[in-house]
Amino acid sequence: MKVSAIILFSTIDNEFLPDCLLSLPKWAKPLIFKTDQGEKEEVRELRNDEHLQLYEYKYTGMLDFSRARNIAKGLCDADWIISIDADERLDPFQHEWLWNLLHEVPEDIGGIAGTQWSFCANIPNPENKERALRLAVPTVRVFRNLPPFQWRFPIHEVIDPAIVESGYRILDTKLNILHEGYSLPVERMKEKLWRNIRGIVENPEILEQKRYQDYLINSCVMLKHLGG
Repeated sequence: MKVSAIILFSTIDNEFLPDCLLSLPKWAKPLIFKTDQGEKEEVRELRNDEHLQLYEYKYTGMLDFSRARNIAKGLCDADWIISIDADERLDPFQHEWLWNLLHEVPEDIGGIAGTQWSFCANIPNPENKERALRLAVPTVRVFRNLPPFQWRFPIHEVIDPAIVESGYRILDTKLNILHEGYSLPVERMKEKLWRNIRGIVENPEILEQKRYQDYLINSCVMLKHLGG
């Protein structure tokens, strides 16, 4: 069985990439897909790995992470894909469990669902002001490499609708995705939030989706805590 790990990487998340790479299991072949808005910047020195693939993609118009993910997916010849961002990590204690799971799941399972845990270092938890905010979001980041499985929405993209519509099931599991991208310094965090908000506002049709309405509200609350 072949497994590829697609890492979506933008220069705002430079310092997270090495830890992301180190969190990958040895049995997953990493493919870094660099998204670069604006002028080209030097890619941080990567782990010396003869199996590492690096591709670069520049947006010619509006921000569209689904398009980037689908292009990267088309470059893979693996049976299964792990899709992760440079500011995320896999739980190293789950490597063996995930490997065994991929060998055991029925043929009609198209995706593996888990939880993305986001740690917001500079935003207080409303229930306990002495602690930082932590967010838990269900997500599908492991799936079979089949052509009908395509990511949707330009930002905070999802693949599970395509999996279900193709006649496959999604298995709920204990898989953990650890997200550190909301622990950036304040000014860079504000830059990231505004970038994401623009990506939604520039695509008004997606505002009909409740998940994007919720995201805009949450982003405004986060920006308020960060001083906007």
